[in-house]
Amino acid sequence: AQLQLGGALLAATPVDGDSSAFLPALESFSRAAELEPGLAAAHGGRGAALLAMDRAGEAVEAYEHALSIDPTVPEWLHSLGKALRLAGQPEESLAVLDQALALGDDGEVLATKGEVLAELASPDALSILEEVVKHPVVAISVRDMDALLVTDRAVALAPEGEEAAL
Repeated sequence: AQLQLGGALLAATPVDGDSSAFLPALESFSRAAELEPGLAAAHGGRGAALLAMDRAGEAVEAYEHALSIDPTVPEWLHSLGKALRLAGQPEESLAVLDQALALGDDGEVLATKGEVLAELASPDALSILEEVVKHPVVAISVRDMDALLVTDRAVALAPEGEEAAL
């Protein structure tokens, strides 16, 4: 029950810059981990809450614990990679992101890898980020966002009472 509560609290918490808003989710996941130490999802949930609270070092520990129980969850690997990056460990981040990519091609993981490489001023950053743009999921998102921006602009510029010319 604590695990489901933590997930619901985490999903329902608005991302508005107030990291303390994630505290109830963290407490719920922590309680679930305390009740069932071998429950990987409880530790993964703790990692998500801690990462949302900008507590990267603690998030790294929580994700590593979750992955020691179940190493096959690409979302945890991706989040561990993000946490390592934020904790100032870009090389370790890249290694973990490569593990996540080995479990399946994911545009978001690839984008995170490109960002880490760019921060390291790696010559590989540009080719990775070009690959990200070509990724089907990311490309759809970019096209949809462009379409929304064009539509919003046309609607905003249309004279009152007239339809926007798209």
